[in-house]
Amino acid sequence: MNMIAILKDLILTKNKKEILNIKELKIPENKIVSIVGPSGAGKTSLLNLIAKLDKPTSGELNVLGDLKTHEMGYILQDNLIYEEATVLNNIYLSAKNSFKW
Repeated sequence: MNMIAILKDLILTKNKKEILNIKELKIPENKIVSIVGPSGAGKTSLLNLIAKLDKPTSGELNVLGDLKTHEMGYILQDNLIYEEATVLNNIYLSAKNSFKW
């Protein structure tokens, strides 16, 4: 079975605090995967690593082989739509305010 993400001996620290410590995690291709846990468990940190928005402190992270960040999309949980703006203006503002990966 092909894997879209493989994490091995991965550690993520922020402000000298260990946020994630993953011995091994494999996410299979063409499967639905649920990431469940209480607030502060590291779910968003894990997704940020997989989306390459963050880098692990140590360990191995392989996402879709040699995928480039410009080939990946990521939708945040927060609503970033300006209701008073048009669709075109929302797209423009998102592009203008986006950051370089």
